Parts: sequence; C-alpha cells; structure tokens
Amino acid sequence: MLETTANVLTVDGRPLGLSAGDTILEAMLREGMEIAHVCHHPPLGPPATCDTCIVQADGALVSADRTQ
Repeated sequence: MLETTANVLTVDGRPLGLSAGDTILEAMLREGMEIAHVCHHPPLGPPATCDTCIVQADGALVSADRTQ
C-alpha cells in the first residue's frame, strides 16, 4: 500500500523521500526497492503501455511509471 504526503511516499510502512517530478517508480528504484516494470526507459519517458508497474496509491490503482 502506498500513501503520499508532502514530499514523502510511504511504501509498506517505509518512508521514501521524493524529489520534484519523481514518479513512484523512480522513487522506489532509487531507494533500491523492487517493483516489476517492463517499458520504463528514463531517456524516452513512460510509454504507458505495459501496465506491469500497477500499484495501489491512496486507494486507487495507478501506474507507478506515470504517477507523480
């Protein structure tokens, strides 16, 4: 379960700091957390086609590579 507050993302009880413009996926990968992702390629941006990185954030299912 993901919860967000001002500049903090909480993943399974673990707080992660967010930088401006971070996606959920970027924050998790930077902190060494594992999350399934196939189409994420930073220089190209998120193509938003595979939906392998779906997470629950604030009660809604969202793609981690597109959600800031």
